[in-house]
Amino acid sequence: METGQVNKKTEGKRARSSAYPNYNIERCIEFAGKIFDRGARNVLLDVAAKEMSYSNKKVGPFLSLRAAAKYFGLVEYEGDYISVSENYINVLLEKSEDRKKEFIRQAVLQPALYAKLFDTFGGKQLPTEQDLAVRLSIDKKYGISKDASKDAARVFIESVKYAGLLDENNYLKIPGQHTEVEQAIPPERQITEGKTSSFKEKLPSSLDHYEFTLETGNKVVLALPPKLSTKDKNRLKMLLDLIPDVSDNKMTLTAEANDST
Repeated sequence: METGQVNKKTEGKRARSSAYPNYNIERCIEFAGKIFDRGARNVLLDVAAKEMSYSNKKVGPFLSLRAAAKYFGLVEYEGDYISVSENYINVLLEKSEDRKKEFIRQAVLQPALYAKLFDTFGGKQLPTEQDLAVRLSIDKKYGISKDASKDAARVFIESVKYAGLLDENNYLKIPGQHTEVEQAIPPERQITEGKTSSFKEKLPSSLDHYEFTLETGNKVVLALPPKLSTKDKNRLKMLLDLIPDVSDNKMTLTAEANDST
């Protein structure tokens, strides 16, 4: 019985849930890698199960794992055999980390539930895991039962994080729809919370961009959510006040240095 299906004997006792991956994409990639190492194509399911430390092909957790890997487009199976999908075989043979990362980002969009979640939250701030679970169980378009909602929410968040599609502010990125923003503050003066920012950041395209020029001639681009609370605005002002001031003379020298480059 694959993930999302309910035994007919218990169907009357609990609500049927729509199909969804019961394992995150990281675990499924590990699984596909084991099959690839075994020859990639037409590997016995019993062999594949033992590679993942399951006793045989019929145990529930293995059935859920192979179903999840199929939802992500990583494997295909029929009868007693399982194979890595041709698309993923090509990615693994190419041995390009960038190509693999892009494949993973696209794979996260493949499960029907995840496609619906990207339609709803793509480019927006994702709810907390608990709130997302409630949303999944209440909103009929997702078709997830209350019993399954917590696992479904957890696995989704784990998967999009692994794919690099959830930023530090919990915004859900849509592959191929990010905007590069150059920050005007030099790297050595950037103010961060807990980690160093890169000179260029990829931000969700849903943010509003504000561009203006400083006295030095440097351009500043701010990427902000469409709506900000008073508390957030005050926080931004506080961060700006932390940037060291420079004298007019130093600003002139900076502008001349920029012009010479």
